[in-house]
Amino acid sequence: MTNNINGKPCISYEEFKKLAYSELVQNTSKDIFINFIERWNEDEKDGKSLKFKSRMQEILQQHKRHIMVLENIHSSYRDDIDIINNESALAAAYLLNAKVINLLHMACFNLEQNFLNSALFRRLIDETIDLAEYFLNTETTEKGNQDLLKWFKENIAPSHFKCRQANSKAMGQLLGEDIEEAHEESMYDLYQANSKSIHPTYTGIVMTLYRPVIENRKIVSNKFEYAMSSNYRELYEMAISFQSSIWSTVQSFILCFEERIPLKKQDVDTLLKLDKFFLHEVENS
Repeated sequence: MTNNINGKPCISYEEFKKLAYSELVQNTSKDIFINFIERWNEDEKDGKSLKFKSRMQEILQQHKRHIMVLENIHSSYRDDIDIINNESALAAAYLLNAKVINLLHMACFNLEQNFLNSALFRRLIDETIDLAEYFLNTETTEKGNQDLLKWFKENIAPSHFKCRQANSKAMGQLLGEDIEEAHEESMYDLYQANSKSIHPTYTGIVMTLYRPVIENRKIVSNKFEYAMSSNYRELYEMAISFQSSIWSTVQSFILCFEERIPLKKQDVDTLLKLDKFFLHEVENS
C-alpha cells in the first residue's frame, strides 16, 4: 500500500494496472456496459425516457433563471470595474466571472440540445472560478502579482495545481489547517473526475456516443449517436449534477466581490438565498 500526495493510503499504480487488465474486471466492465444499453432501451419501451426528458427541461429552465440572476448582478457593476486600464486582481476576477457565466449559458444550451458531452464544461467552469479566486487570494504576494501581470500582459494563466494549492491554503487560514488538506484533496479529486470529459478517454466516448444493437446480451451491430443523444436518463442526471457548477459560481461571487466591490446588500441577500437553496437541494437529494 502506498500513500497519495496528502499521505493517505491508496493502491499503487502497478497494483491498479494489474486489476484493470484482469479478466474479471474486463468481463465486469462489459457486463456493466451491456446493462447500461439495455436499461436505455427499456427506458424507451416503458415511456420513462419521455419523463426524464420533460423533467430535464424543467430543471434546465430553473438553471437558466439562476444563471440570469448571476448575470444581472454581474452586469450591474460593469461601470465600477475598468477591465482595460486597471490590471488588478479584482478586475481579473470580474472578467473571469463573466466567462463563467458565458460557460454556464453554453452548458445549458448544449444540454437543451441533448448533447451528453456537455459534461466537458464542468472543468472549464471550475478552472475559471478557481483562477479568479487565486488572483484575489494571492494579490498581496509577489508570486501572485507576477502571475497576475503574466495573465494581463502575456496571456498566460497559472496552472490549476498552483490555484488549488493557494486557494486551499486561503481556506485553511479561514477555517483551520485541517480544512486546508481536505479542501485541496477534494479539489484534486473533482479536477480528476471532470478531466475525464475533457480528454478523449475510451469510457467517455463509449458511454456518450456508442449505442450498439444488442440481442441476447451480445452486440450484433455498431451504432453511434453522432449528434444529439436519446439517453434522457443520463441527460437528466447530468442536468441535476450541473447545479453544482451554478452553486460554485454563487459562492465565488460572494467570496470575490462581497467586500471588494463591494456588493449591494440586496445582491448579497440574493446570493445568500441562492446558496441556501442549493444547500437545501443537496441535503434533500
